[in-house]
Amino acid sequence: MPNGKKIRTGPHRVSDLFDLKKYPALVIVWGIFVGDGCITGSYPLDWKTIEAHAHALDDDEWQGWICVADPRAVVTSTGRPSHTILHEVGHLELKNASHGKKWYDAVVHLGATAEAKKYYSPRKKKESQHVIHEELHDGTNS
Repeated sequence: MPNGKKIRTGPHRVSDLFDLKKYPALVIVWGIFVGDGCITGSYPLDWKTIEAHAHALDDDEWQGWICVADPRAVVTSTGRPSHTILHEVGHLELKNASHGKKWYDAVVHLGATAEAKKYYSPRKKKESQHVIHEELHDGTNS
């Protein structure tokens, strides 16, 4: 398992990268593709602006795979899954959920609180919406 070793580009079995007894949440990952592209053989159009993506939908023949552009974004220097990997595991656990509260909670549970905070911000009701809601329910708005 890499522990400070350089990870080669291409497909990897998760068990070759991580000790699944230490990181049981990773058992849902079928594999990790590393490099400029995707396990499907395509090159995402916006790959320059994203670090990784998860194949999380049931009807995706590559469901369970995570694709990561930068080999350095897979394993930390101590051999742990990177926050990028944990971010994508959150998507796999929730079948491609957006960066909402359930995804945030899953990623925090996986140990990547800082990563979760980067992508999730709770929506706050605007005060005017709150006031209108109260007026409708207390009968002051006829």
